[in-house]
Amino acid sequence: MVEGVIVVESLLPGSKIDQIELVVTSLERIKVTDPAPGQPPVWTLVTFRSGADPDRLAQKVSVALESPGWYADFHDENSKWIVYPAGVVFRFARDDAEARSSAQSHGLGLGIPVEQLDWKD
Repeated sequence: MVEGVIVVESLLPGSKIDQIELVVTSLERIKVTDPAPGQPPVWTLVTFRSGADPDRLAQKVSVALESPGWYADFHDENSKWIVYPAGVVFRFARDDAEARSSAQSHGLGLGIPVEQLDWKD
C-alpha cells in the first residue's frame, strides 16, 4: 500500500488518471507563499492511498503532470517515488540520502523552488 499527495492544479487539462484505485484520505486547499512561475497561489491537495502497483501508478501520474514545475510523490514503508512529467520517476529507499538528493536536483532543474522539494521521508 502506498500513500501520497497529488496537487490537482499540477494536472494537465484533459488528463485522466484512471484504472487505478485511489482512496482519497484528505482533500485540502492551501495558499502557497511563494509559487514558482506558472504556479497558481492556491492549490488543492489530494492525499491518497492505493494498493495498485506503484510503478504503474507513477507512470500514469507522470503523463498527467504539467511541465515544467510540478511533481507528485508517494511512498510505502520502504520506498519513495518522486514523479515528474514526461515519464521521469525516481524510486529509492526512503533512507537513501544520495538518491533523494538526485531527485531534488532534477526538480530544481525544472524550476521547482527548493521549498517545494521538501517531501517527507
